[in-house]
Amino acid sequence: MKKLLLMLLPLLFINCSSDDKDITPNQNSLVGSWKALKSEAIIEGNNLSNETKQLINNQMDPDIGYTYITFYSNGTGVGEDLRENSVENFTYTVQGNILSIVYAGDIDEDDSIITFKINGNQLFINDTSPSVLKNYQKLFPDAGLTKTDYLATYERM
Repeated sequence: MKKLLLMLLPLLFINCSSDDKDITPNQNSLVGSWKALKSEAIIEGNNLSNETKQLINNQMDPDIGYTYITFYSNGTGVGEDLRENSVENFTYTVQGNILSIVYAGDIDEDDSIITFKINGNQLFINDTSPSVLKNYQKLFPDAGLTKTDYLATYERM
């Protein structure tokens, strides 16, 4: 029995690699404050000009002003946009790598389709919510927008 234990012991150390930086998504891994590093839009449309595409990307660019988001362990949070000098409270839930955020006063509660991944101290968010598309279709009705996915990278503070 002692020999078997000694033979298996090295296997425990081989399988416990510290190279794995991906964190299994869950509510606890989100808890904390995050600062926006970059964002971009994946935009498609039937009549989409390069100028309109650039305008949409400029609206989503956190380099114009810093955006912060904080997730609390009780399922609430706050987002701060310094560009617009605004603060929004929200509630959130996590199921696997799906993040659902409902902002206070938001009527599209079951509209969010947000996936996330955490790698080291970075949070990657991909928002494919229909409300994002609807928002930009209203802002740019002549572009014939068919897709507006929002990708954002945050760093833990």
